[in-house]
Amino acid sequence: MKWFVLSLFLFSFGLFACNPNATTLSNERWEERQLEEAFALQIAQEADFIGIGRAVKVRSV
Repeated sequence: MKWFVLSLFLFSFGLFACNPNATTLSNERWEERQLEEAFALQIAQEADFIGIGRAVKVRSV
């Protein structure tokens, strides 16, 4: 029984081996943010008008 429990414990660590770690996730988020900022700057340079607002009441048409 002891070996069975130990084998389950060790096996569970193997399941998480392929998951990204915090550094990888942080790098991916940083890259996504850079792409979003570049896209926003490109749109801002090409736009004639930029409106910023908030939807208060939304109804289906």
